[in-house]
Amino acid sequence: MDPIFDRYLTALGQIERLPAPHLVRYQHGLVERLARHARDNVAFYRDRLEPVFGPGDRFDFSRWAEVPVLDRRQAAQATLQMRTPQLPASYGDIHEISTSGTAELPLRFTTNDLVSMAANGALTQLCRWHGVDTARSLATIKLYPDNEVPPLPDGDHVKGWSRAHPESDAYGLDMRAPMDRQLAWLERWKAPLLAATPSHAMAIAFAAGESRARALGLEFVFSVAETVLPRARQVVKDLFRAKLLAIYSCQEIGFIATECPESGQYHIVMDNALVEILRPDGGPAAPGEIGRVVVTGLYNYATPFIRYALGDVATAAAEPCACGRTLPLIAQVEGRTRAEFVFRDGTRMWPRGTHSDEIRAFVPYREFQLVQADYDVIEFRYIPQPDAHAPDFAGLTLYGRQRFHPSVEIRAIAVADFVHGRAGKHEHFISFVRESDR
Repeated sequence: MDPIFDRYLTALGQIERLPAPHLVRYQHGLVERLARHARDNVAFYRDRLEPVFGPGDRFDFSRWAEVPVLDRRQAAQATLQMRTPQLPASYGDIHEISTSGTAELPLRFTTNDLVSMAANGALTQLCRWHGVDTARSLATIKLYPDNEVPPLPDGDHVKGWSRAHPESDAYGLDMRAPMDRQLAWLERWKAPLLAATPSHAMAIAFAAGESRARALGLEFVFSVAETVLPRARQVVKDLFRAKLLAIYSCQEIGFIATECPESGQYHIVMDNALVEILRPDGGPAAPGEIGRVVVTGLYNYATPFIRYALGDVATAAAEPCACGRTLPLIAQVEGRTRAEFVFRDGTRMWPRGTHSDEIRAFVPYREFQLVQADYDVIEFRYIPQPDAHAPDFAGLTLYGRQRFHPSVEIRAIAVADFVHGRAGKHEHFISFVRESDR
């Protein structure tokens, strides 16, 4: 193992159990360092960060909430102005990143090597929590850029997916490959670890069937890029006989939170990200309350993202965690802010994974989308579950009026498949009500 990475892992192990006041002071030091860098080197942040620098240039975190929140539209318009003109070599090489998003504006920004080291540290820490051997091989099925798609039948092959074991094998395949080719590829390499979106992991499991899925020998599935719903966990457990591990991350920030082995909630990667879950009025959400996620990436000095609204909503968690780690918690990442359902009388709500589980009692499905087509019309689009009971459409309508809104009409629409977004993600909850009304 790289001795620098070894020391970093040791530090992460110490940080995760620091007394809460010490942990907060440690993170505030990282925030101050980033803020000073951004104010002094990035013109975009000079005025935005003015509230947190008081008399004598003292950093005042108590005024952090006065720093304006940066949304994706602003970031897309200002990413050139957000870049650091020159960055010392100690921050690592600079990389150009382009995101297509799912339905958002695309972003082009830069990142530095510290971000990837922190992400790999968080991934390796997650593996240690759950007893995953990082010396074993990992198969990743994802959407590659068009000019980087690895050829069939071999796919991609590199070494060292975890820096803890530089010789560990990592195989890669594009998720647009025919499903029979994907299954043959998995059978060929027999990697015990798989990284994929939860919806794609389920698609592989259903295509394989129980006996073939189990024969793949998967032990852990790293869930990336999408919200994890209870249905995905159950399918991975039942068909693969594997455990799904949730990772909450984004390209702009890196790793944000990872799944606790005891509670199943998300521990924030406090060394890499300052996470705020905020109410509409800008105040912090209470435990059990849904709010929008605002993140500050602590290691991206090339293009700082400070108080950046990702476009996600999450449920705040009560602390501390029963596992004994003092890292703060997110109870559940619920989905995208644009998925908020808005009804004609102004009532608002975010559909959640519990709703989809409850709907299975009325309409058995393999995969679904819950789409608000208009104020009073919700479409439940679904791939039917073979050999299941007949759908109860009347029960579904009654359920919708009880759980969503009394005026709502739910239409069940069977489909053969879903078209994924530009980033290869499947969105479970979508609202087409005007953005101005949201």
